[in-house]
Amino acid sequence: MQSEAVYKTGIRKNLNRLLRNLTDDGIIDFESFAFESLEAELVKKNIECTQIVEEILFEAVKRSACPDRHLILQLIDRFFLRFSQFRNIILNDPEEFLELMVETNPIHNPLPGLKKDGKKLKAEAIRVIKGWEKKFMKADARMKCIVVTLKKTKFVDYDKLDTDFEAERIRKEKIAERKKIMLQNTLTAYRSKFEEIKKVSDNLTIELETILKILVPSFVDDFDLTILTQFPSKVQSDTTSAKNLNILIADLNPEIVVSSENDALVEAFLDTKLLLIHRVQTLRKLAKRLQVLKKPGEELAQTIIGYRDGLKKLVLKAESLNLKGNLKMKKEEKRKKKFDDDFIDVEMSIDDILMVQYSKLAEEAMEKEKEEECSESADNITVPVKKTSSPIKSVPFGLDLKYWGEEREKVQIPKNNADCHRFWRAAEEGTSSGTAQQNIYTQRQFTFVGEAPKSDKVCQARLPNGSLCPRRDFYSCPLHGIIVDRDEQGNAITKNGRDADNHREERKRRKEAEEFARQIEKQHEKKRKKKHDVESTPSEDVRLRLHKKLLDPKTVARVSAVLDASRKNRLQKNFGQQFSHF
Repeated sequence: MQSEAVYKTGIRKNLNRLLRNLTDDGIIDFESFAFESLEAELVKKNIECTQIVEEILFEAVKRSACPDRHLILQLIDRFFLRFSQFRNIILNDPEEFLELMVETNPIHNPLPGLKKDGKKLKAEAIRVIKGWEKKFMKADARMKCIVVTLKKTKFVDYDKLDTDFEAERIRKEKIAERKKIMLQNTLTAYRSKFEEIKKVSDNLTIELETILKILVPSFVDDFDLTILTQFPSKVQSDTTSAKNLNILIADLNPEIVVSSENDALVEAFLDTKLLLIHRVQTLRKLAKRLQVLKKPGEELAQTIIGYRDGLKKLVLKAESLNLKGNLKMKKEEKRKKKFDDDFIDVEMSIDDILMVQYSKLAEEAMEKEKEEECSESADNITVPVKKTSSPIKSVPFGLDLKYWGEEREKVQIPKNNADCHRFWRAAEEGTSSGTAQQNIYTQRQFTFVGEAPKSDKVCQARLPNGSLCPRRDFYSCPLHGIIVDRDEQGNAITKNGRDADNHREERKRRKEAEEFARQIEKQHEKKRKKKHDVESTPSEDVRLRLHKKLLDPKTVARVSAVLDASRKNRLQKNFGQQFSHF
């Protein structure tokens, strides 16, 4: 049999290996070889082996910090629940375990490290002990003694720590649930966006593939290989008699010449390709954002990347086409042909505009005369007619505006050429019906005839001299505001009018009070503050007397004059010979 030292060394190596090989969550891997070999020693049900394991575990606890003690607590909990000998050793002497895990003696044996780590270790240890309590308290009285001891000790709050731990666990669960909901919402938004892009991209893909088949037709799919098998002897004879030919293909990419027959297809091809390139870039950004979510967004990201690669291959295939010819030049030629006709586009003559406007004006005048004659011949029926304001006279564009600012004599009046149009040639020179007189420069000068609007509203607000305001206006008086209905004494009849008057009087009263207070303040500023008769000490009397003499304005001015004179004399004595000093 191995010696005790070698046996302890093997157990220590397994324990250290077990603590080193931790999972990402800080949980011991109970399926590892180190744990299985350590557990095999306890399965033997040997008291000496169990005591050695217990000693090594507590030695590791003593030299470890709180995070490592938390890991060893997992081993102790597992061994306590599975092996009765290990459980009996701890229940017989629980003092050391409680001091190292629950800190029942913080004065002589405190927990090492940070306080928050110690608090977590104590809460986990109490949770483990409560689990032992539910399972072994009825069958073993020693477990009940441990619980009573923990409840009575003043350094451990057995109930509160467990409550805090439970509240912290609930808070973490809520945070995890909230994060899960946010993650699901994010994935749903990304998935809906991907479906929307995919729907549009599928249509663009079908359109681009159709255009490619039209521009670059494939003859391989329609070729029937059975034709070659019908005449095998002939084919073989041809192949045997043929000479070897070397064919060099400079470029395998198909070449398309842009012409008037296929320019619409080429334009649609370029537009569709550009839209697909934009969709590929959008999908790349979407997949990059999903990579931040790591595992939850990995599946959707792989789907997006796979679909993006398919679109990318189609775009690369479309870019491999060589287009010969400038599509922009074709577009310009097409646009020119569209607007090309037999008309000559000439500038519109001002004379033509004048004649059209003059003809319209004459027709309107004749229509008005006919309407007036019809109205006079109608029966005299008394119908209340509302008075309308006379329309403002308007004069169309005439010779006075054509020759504005120019002093011309014998201005020619063009003929009435109503058939003129800007697509036809202008009127020939010299085609005029006569000359205009000098009154063309005064054509725009006319007077307006009408009645001035009258208002029946009178302000009638009471003036300071007792009379009423005679101001007439449509809406408001410049002195008294909105015009309201008043009686003969100038008092408002309506409630709104009385409120407005009260508000105006109150504002006037406040303004007068402010002016009066400002005048009183100016008068009191010149008065000196009275000094109250206060008993003072002799030292204060001396200070006041000196203050009155030394800080007197006349004294200060006199002393300043003496100091300035002495300073000037000193400067003159030292620097008087230097002409640049003064």
